[in-house]
Amino acid sequence: MDAHRLYRFLVTFHHTQGRSPSYHEIAEEFGIVVSSASYWVKRLEQEGVLTRVGQGARGSIFLTGELWLSPEAGRELKQLYPEAYRFLVEREP
Repeated sequence: MDAHRLYRFLVTFHHTQGRSPSYHEIAEEFGIVVSSASYWVKRLEQEGVLTRVGQGARGSIFLTGELWLSPEAGRELKQLYPEAYRFLVEREP
């Protein structure tokens, strides 16, 4: 698990589900425990990549700031979710 993989998951989950994932859903996706999912989300929050609103199961995760993808992740996102890629990357600032 790394921060880039989590970020890609958050972007694609939000685009396909129309909401942010729960810590349980993040943990399930990556085969980790919920406390580890919380750790990784907090790490992204500290880097200014996302903002958490609320607490616990009812909290929401919002992506903020500039798009934070490695070139490989950007290509993957563009191929798998072209509409999300256009919205996130190709939009006017």
